[in-house]
Amino acid sequence: MGKASRRKRERGAEMQRVLERVSTNMGGRVPVAPPGSRPKISGSLSELIRPYVDYETGIEQYRTLVTRGALAWNLSVRSEVGSSDRVQRFFEDAEISGSRDFRGFIEELKIRKARLFPEDQRFIVHTDVREQADGSFYLVAAATAGSDEQSEAKR
Repeated sequence: MGKASRRKRERGAEMQRVLERVSTNMGGRVPVAPPGSRPKISGSLSELIRPYVDYETGIEQYRTLVTRGALAWNLSVRSEVGSSDRVQRFFEDAEISGSRDFRGFIEELKIRKARLFPEDQRFIVHTDVREQADGSFYLVAAATAGSDEQSEAKR
């Protein structure tokens, strides 16, 4: 087996472990869209943060962008979460330098998500970033189906 085949198999096994872990955390059910029905969530998340990545972005910076992108994505999907008092207190109490900048960046990403993926209501539950041998980054992400699809999946 070649190196590329081995990597592909390892990535598939890793995704399976992530989905099993998510399934366990969600009471055994994780609705999954049929293959090919829409883009992978990792690809959509990569596209969301693409303008903020440049050739000098290191792995830790990229992980931070991915985390913030996933947060903005989820807040845009579940707007009631983002407007809750608990989240507002978190932003106010966070001792993060430039917390206003952070909120502004999250809002910018939410607007970008709504413009690029208005119909995609999946909720991102896991992300992982790995650096590959060539120095590029490999993003793994897992998501649940959106609320409309969940109700359809129950039928």
